[in-house]
Amino acid sequence: MGVLAEIFSDALHVIGMGEVKHPVFYNAPIGIRFEIGGNESVYLNSGNSDECTVNQAYIFASLNRAKTIYENLPHSPNILRIDRYLEDENTVQDIISSVCKVTEMPLPHEQTLVPFQWDEDDEIILQLQLYWDLKRIVFSPDKLLKEIIKADIGGHSMLVSNVYFMNAYDFVLFHLYDDRGADLVAADKDLLRPIFERFNKWILDYDREQINKTFAK
Repeated sequence: MGVLAEIFSDALHVIGMGEVKHPVFYNAPIGIRFEIGGNESVYLNSGNSDECTVNQAYIFASLNRAKTIYENLPHSPNILRIDRYLEDENTVQDIISSVCKVTEMPLPHEQTLVPFQWDEDDEIILQLQLYWDLKRIVFSPDKLLKEIIKADIGGHSMLVSNVYFMNAYDFVLFHLYDDRGADLVAADKDLLRPIFERFNKWILDYDREQINKTFAK
């Protein structure tokens, strides 16, 4: 295991997660689940009932929410992890090249191959974990956040639920899984309280009762 991978893993354990497991919000003791997609329609009908185009206003509104939450994290994330899976005839280098092209990120600082199962009855495949030390590169989150939002609505599906922003000093993990929502989990709820209070209206209503209990004074 590389240095970044080990730091990321140690931070996960402090947060209360043995490993990254979806949905992140339901597998961490302390967290907030946000609704990222706004009130705009996802698609615009082009006039042909069988053809729809993505509503750019929807993407803009979703990106605004995701970026606002990111910019209001206790501190900026210092580790980025993107997961992919070794399947078919794709090589590790093929996957890395594809990820870097889509995200416009430089080559990752570390890469780790680990056995992975979606469910206990599924076959074991190899998960490729790519790590970047965000303190060593010039990083603006806008491009990556936008690509994640677009991933499930006509973008690059490789990014759906596979991108993780970690601050390994504060033990805070931000997971924008697609255009619909984002999970924010941490070891200390007081670190997240300002975000809980400021962006309370964006909390997913389905989980609001549980989240309110977590942050009740």
